[in-house]
Amino acid sequence: MERHGLIAGKAVGSSTLYDGDALALAHIVKKFAAHGLDPRHLRSFRLAAEREVGLFAQIVGPQFHRKAPEARQQSIDDLHELGDLAGSMRAILLGRLLRDQFPGA
Repeated sequence: MERHGLIAGKAVGSSTLYDGDALALAHIVKKFAAHGLDPRHLRSFRLAAEREVGLFAQIVGPQFHRKAPEARQQSIDDLHELGDLAGSMRAILLGRLLRDQFPGA
């Protein structure tokens, strides 16, 4: 999973520690594996997320880097809203495309 950029550990001394997101992703990757999808197949999810972050950075980045605390907080609020909107849009588009590809599914 690390090799394909799905999780990243943090070196602490001679150990590598993983956060809660890494654990959640490991569980999800395991479920995908039960359907025959390996981490290398899931790299496209990371790439899609990187593209979304790049788009959001263009929108929110200038405001985020202002010195005014209220501008920074507004940009953080905007990022949360954009993330929620993207998740909703992705779910709807995926559902529609699956129904188109597999009628009755």
